[in-house]
Amino acid sequence: MKALYQNVNSEIRKFSKEYRKIIVMSEYIRQECIDAGIDEKKVEVNYYFTPEANPVAFDPRQKKRILFFGRLSVVKGLPYILKAMKEVLDKRGDVELHIAGSGSQLEPSRQLAESLGITDNVIFHGWQGREEIRRLLETSYLVVVPSIYPEAFGIVGIEAMMCAKPVVAFDVGGISSWLKDQETGFLVPNKDSHELALRMEELLNDPALYQRMASAAREEAIKRFTPKVHFKKLLEAYQGNSI
Repeated sequence: MKALYQNVNSEIRKFSKEYRKIIVMSEYIRQECIDAGIDEKKVEVNYYFTPEANPVAFDPRQKKRILFFGRLSVVKGLPYILKAMKEVLDKRGDVELHIAGSGSQLEPSRQLAESLGITDNVIFHGWQGREEIRRLLETSYLVVVPSIYPEAFGIVGIEAMMCAKPVVAFDVGGISSWLKDQETGFLVPNKDSHELALRMEELLNDPALYQRMASAAREEAIKRFTPKVHFKKLLEAYQGNSI
């Protein structure tokens, strides 16, 4: 594997010489490029973006819904959110976990929810289109991103923030490019389901903290992750200016 990695890096270095600038989506990927031998002066960051949207205020009469949406694969860390949800439900019953997505871990996740005894509070929606995801976001209280493998960026996070939803996520890869710990949500040590539960509980139990983070998340998304911001920086890059 080491020899293979070295060969890949060699190819990356060779092809990178043909480009004046390389644009990546996060500081994490920028550092990966530099570590692979690409000239750091060539590598610029321009974050992904999400369309602007008007947030819908959470209805306090409904159960507080925690939302996960994305591909249900091993790297997405579904067991950790399910175990964290078990801890939360041991203390309060007015919370639901909504899981939207399909993939190899759908059935294993169903089975784990059953073995944990939390099936009444875990709803599996299967694959959902953009409009359906939008509606789920509007009715959610917060969003969790429990990826255990380094995400290049984690675009679901900025989609949540645009809808004024705080995010709780494992601190892997490019997640910290968009999630400001204790400002727009919480960064949690990787694979720590107990800490994940504690941070979710903190938002569930403290309305003032929740509102502050929800507002900050929305403001951050508008400031940094709109199409206008992205394409302005992209144009500057093509014109030869620094991003």
